[in-house]
Amino acid sequence: MAVINIERRSQRAPMSSNSTLVSLLGDISSCKRFAAFLERSPHRATLEDIRRFQLHLDETGASISNRNSTMTGLRVLVGTLIQIK
Repeated sequence: MAVINIERRSQRAPMSSNSTLVSLLGDISSCKRFAAFLERSPHRATLEDIRRFQLHLDETGASISNRNSTMTGLRVLVGTLIQIK
């Protein structure tokens, strides 16, 4: 007889609206940080600008997890801006 772990279902529940909001705020923060680095709107960024920003994050001592989070947020928002055009 197999035992079913009912508690596992609750761990796979969809993200709540609070989690989504926190994620969106993090993405916006990443985009603001990138815009401040560029000193212009991020939707005009080139691949070279993004590479320089990654190097800037590394040189300023940002942790790997912080860099990953920042670049993911940037990819989400800049990708969305590009698709809107």
